[in-house]
Amino acid sequence: MENELILLVLGAIGIKVLEVIANYINQNTEIKKTIIEERIRAYKEIAKVCSDMRFFSESVLGNKTYSHPEVMISEKRYYEWICKVKECIRDNEVFLDKDIAIEINIFNEYIIDLWNVIGGRSDEEIIQIGSLVESDFSEIYSVIDKHLCDFFNRKIHIKKITYKNTEKVNKEVEISRQEKREKLKLYKFIDEGKFDKKPTLTKKLLSKIFK
Repeated sequence: MENELILLVLGAIGIKVLEVIANYINQNTEIKKTIIEERIRAYKEIAKVCSDMRFFSESVLGNKTYSHPEVMISEKRYYEWICKVKECIRDNEVFLDKDIAIEINIFNEYIIDLWNVIGGRSDEEIIQIGSLVESDFSEIYSVIDKHLCDFFNRKIHIKKITYKNTEKVNKEVEISRQEKREKLKLYKFIDEGKFDKKPTLTKKLLSKIFK
């Protein structure tokens, strides 16, 4: 009788332990599933907002045709776009791997630096400046697109959020930033002083830039 009671107690404990383990496994599975879903959603949002960099337009000013990023058709269009980009980065950065997070950080800095150049200028001036930095957009997008493809082709099922050491990331951003500055035309023109700091890009200055 006593042995039967002990067996019943042990059986009850065993069932409870199995239930706890099963619940833990289920919860862990749900958490991993949620992480995967959130990572996929984040990468899709980043891909969507960055895809605007792929599109270019042609605008005729006077007797000359300028090819430029579509988002640089006007000050209003560019401002709306960078607001959308910054909101997207803020909402999704935590789900990004370190490598693409570094590139997104540099991309974010670039579009703000560009805004500091074109903000307050006329749409015609912005189009002309856009023609100068058109290749920058292609360069930046190609790097980000490579990381996006890498994620969807190989890393899509990773079930964890990568911890990003802020200090380490900032150091790598600084190194990468210096490398990018040597390639991107915006910084070349800024370093050469071809953009005045105030939003008053005169026709004389434009002719100096485009000669």
